[in-house]
Amino acid sequence: MSQALGLSACPIAGEVFYELSTLTFSPLNRPGASLVLRAGLVTLNRMMGQNESTDATLKRACDILQRAFGFQRVSIYSALAQSQAFSVRAISGKPCQANADTQCLHGIAKDGVVREALLKNANLYIRFSSDDALGQSWERWFSLFPDAKSFFLAPIVHDNALLGVIYADYSRSNEQGWTSEELEAVEAIKRVVRLALQAERTMHSPSSE
Repeated sequence: MSQALGLSACPIAGEVFYELSTLTFSPLNRPGASLVLRAGLVTLNRMMGQNESTDATLKRACDILQRAFGFQRVSIYSALAQSQAFSVRAISGKPCQANADTQCLHGIAKDGVVREALLKNANLYIRFSSDDALGQSWERWFSLFPDAKSFFLAPIVHDNALLGVIYADYSRSNEQGWTSEELEAVEAIKRVVRLALQAERTMHSPSSE
């Protein structure tokens, strides 16, 4: 079974991260990422304070992550109400092929192992197509995005519910993981995304009408 099952504690209480290699922890490897993330977080918080639309906030979050880490693409999916399915809400970088699987991220809806890991608020990094993280094959995931050579799944969780998922991929395999500083900033961005999705759900709930 892959190193991906070796959990490492991170700066945020209750969080875990898969595939954090100590060989890639030097901030000197990617000095600009933390600056981009921190500056982006200021923008996101301002957008929330100004009651910007959820779609605009999610798109900006995608832009920030894509720029910080040089991802090929970053997408944010939100869970459909009273359903285990997801719907793509925002994307930055290279557009993906539009089909039912990529638009709804069916891999999570159908795969109990992946959903269970994400519900524990674990960020997963799948380094290559033959990675056996979680003791399963990821070939189907790579078939959804054929030009992806590695990818991250970062969950948006609240009260044991999976509100959304951030999908981000590289055109190269075996990229470095996140430093502790980068991870802390990513978790802060995830919290803003969670608040935006929660606010949207509250707005559209029957009790708010």
